[in-house]
Amino acid sequence: MLGTLGAMKLALLRAAYRHPLVAAGLAIVALTGSVTLGVHAFSPEAEPRGSDDLSHDVAGKNPRLLLGRLWLDKMPRRPTDKVDLWIFFGGGIGVHETGSRWDGRYEIFELERRGSEVDITYLQTKKKITTKFEIETCDDVDPFDLCLTLKDMPGGPLRLHGFDYGDDMDRAMPWGRATLDAAKAKTTAPRD
Repeated sequence: MLGTLGAMKLALLRAAYRHPLVAAGLAIVALTGSVTLGVHAFSPEAEPRGSDDLSHDVAGKNPRLLLGRLWLDKMPRRPTDKVDLWIFFGGGIGVHETGSRWDGRYEIFELERRGSEVDITYLQTKKKITTKFEIETCDDVDPFDLCLTLKDMPGGPLRLHGFDYGDDMDRAMPWGRATLDAAKAKTTAPRD
């Protein structure tokens, strides 16, 4: 009989096997056993809302669209494609991953959103970033329909892409939900 952790690892391994474009870190997390379940209280806004599990609002009008979605610089087409992936959870925590399916790294950060500005503090390095952001509808990178611009990032503005609706993400990125779940698992480890 598998415990909760064993069942989670098995589900992640199955997702990695079925979907060749699983985001960087998912297979590594499942195979190395680095997923730990702990105590981290998420606020109600941490859980995506709506029938398709992603909150929806008119883009550009609601900065809460930042929360609970995958934000990528581009769509990975091959397992070796490197991507920049950000996820902001409503419980004041987020994940920044860089790399490919086969090679990558991630950092966990705390966040505080105030309207259309966000403070980011990386837990490992204590590096702090405060940036204004804007979310708008866009179609410049297929298949995405939302764009997030982090305006005051070191090195200049950063433009990321996401989906307005969860079912759009599911069609374009069958591994998207597993990536969100794996990121949430990474953030639930106890923090000292």
